[in-house]
Amino acid sequence: MPMQIKSVRHARKLSSVERPVFPGYIFIHLGEEQGDWRKINSTTGVARLVSFHANQPAPVPDALMDALQQRCDIAGILLPPSDLQEGESVIVSGGAFADFTGTIETILSSDRIRILFEFMGQETRVDVMTENIKRSVVA
Repeated sequence: MPMQIKSVRHARKLSSVERPVFPGYIFIHLGEEQGDWRKINSTTGVARLVSFHANQPAPVPDALMDALQQRCDIAGILLPPSDLQEGESVIVSGGAFADFTGTIETILSSDRIRILFEFMGQETRVDVMTENIKRSVVA
């Protein structure tokens, strides 16, 4: 269960907490013989296995799981993408600008990025730690 650091406001205080990247989901590896996976559905805290065809558990490609695990540190915290590029749309996930969407203007170093935000018709530049950046998902 990969985790991420999120900024949370409570009682006018901003604090960092660990939260799951995929809330409500865990990933499991079923061996070749898959066994009786139905028992997982009766485990405390499990709503149900994600399944699509013939009520069989939905497989996640090994390459995707490997890539996800490689982006996690030793504590299971998902690290920011290392291949961000200038002009890319990103969301700030921590700090004072948490949940704001902007565009990467300049990659300053391996741990700092300058983001361009637009507020009320004005452009504002903010330097943000790379760990507080995630890619914006374009729908």
